[in-house]
Amino acid sequence: GALRILCRAFAARARVAIERGDYDEALKCNTDIYRLGQKCSTNGLLIHWLVGSPIKGIGLSGVYNMRDRLSTEQCLSTIRELAETEKPPAFYQDMLHRERVWTEQAGGFYGHLTLILEDMAKHEDWSDELVEKRFLADAANSRLLQCELALHAYTQDHEKLPNRLSDVVP
Repeated sequence: GALRILCRAFAARARVAIERGDYDEALKCNTDIYRLGQKCSTNGLLIHWLVGSPIKGIGLSGVYNMRDRLSTEQCLSTIRELAETEKPPAFYQDMLHRERVWTEQAGGFYGHLTLILEDMAKHEDWSDELVEKRFLADAANSRLLQCELALHAYTQDHEKLPNRLSDVVP
C-alpha cells in the first residue's frame, strides 16, 4: 500500500539524484528509506517488523549500490547512523512479548487458550525460528554495509587496503 509507494518514491528520487551527480541527495533518500523501515518496525507487533524489514533492506541496498561514489565523510556519517539505529537483541524478545499480549487481548478466550496450549505443549512455532533468523540477518546486513563503507573510506584516504581490521574502525 502506501508505505510501498512511499519507499518506491524515495528510491526513484535517489536514482534521479545519482544521475544528476547529487550524491548527498541520493544518500539522504536511501538513508530516509532505511529510517522509514526502522520506524515501521519499532515498538510494534511482528507484522510491523515484517513490513519494516524489507524497507530497511531497500535503503541499505541503495547505499551499497552507491558506495563507490561516497566521500569519506559521507561513509563515516552513514556508519554512525547505522550503528546508532541498530536494535539490541532484547528488541526481538520484546517484540515477541508484545505479540503474545496482543494475541491474548485481541483473541479473547480463543487467544488465551491458544497461548496456554502452546505453552503446555512447549511448542516452538516454526515461524519463530524463521523470524529470528531474519532478525539476525537484518543486523548482519547493516554491519556488513558498515564494514564496506569503512573499507571504502579507508582506501579513499590511504589509496590502499588496510593492513589490519583495527585500522578501519572509525
